[in-house]
Amino acid sequence: MKKILLFMFIIFLTACNEQKSIEKITTNNDVKENNTKKEITEEKKYVDDNPIKIGLYMNNSNKKVLYNEYSPTWELHKDLCSLEIYYTDEKEISTDNQKILWKKYYDKYQNIDKYKLGINIEFDTSDGHINDLILSPKDTEKKFFLFVLMYLYDDINNNGYYSHLTEEDINDNTIISSIKLTAGTYYEKITSNIKLTVFTYDEDDFDENKNYIGNSKHTIIIKK
Repeated sequence: MKKILLFMFIIFLTACNEQKSIEKITTNNDVKENNTKKEITEEKKYVDDNPIKIGLYMNNSNKKVLYNEYSPTWELHKDLCSLEIYYTDEKEISTDNQKILWKKYYDKYQNIDKYKLGINIEFDTSDGHINDLILSPKDTEKKFFLFVLMYLYDDINNNGYYSHLTEEDINDNTIISSIKLTAGTYYEKITSNIKLTVFTYDEDDFDENKNYIGNSKHTIIIKK
């Protein structure tokens, strides 16, 4: 009888030790798996290393001024504003020739040709909310143009008379250097201010919903 009890006790101890070993292995594997997930998450964490400062400017007396908001006069098919884009966020800059100014601020950076310029326009209407991304001239033909017309210009690679950019005009040297907004056919249906944002971006600066998530941006509010 004693031998049987001793044998059962040995089996019990062995089973306990095996269970502890299994628990230890499982715990270690869980820790390793969690650490691996953490490392992957950290590797995928978004970091914006874009150095470009950007601003929207209008002429004001003898200087160009960075505008954060503007109150235009709204009339059907009348221009609301013309905004020049420079790679700076200084509050005021000189009224030098636009080409000279653009190059002056562009030359402050190195190796930034991978970045492109984008625009986002957002406002409310009696027909619903508008939130559109503009990455090329064809995007200015989205629904928002029924309320506000947008024209893009390359003032840097032009001489004399020139018109707004079309999709056919775009090439590797194209620079979108200014934007003009005009009251559209249904501008009276706009029920909020217009939020206009310009930004520079590369391929990883958008989330899964195509929203810009980078830091190189400037926003102006067009008062309605």
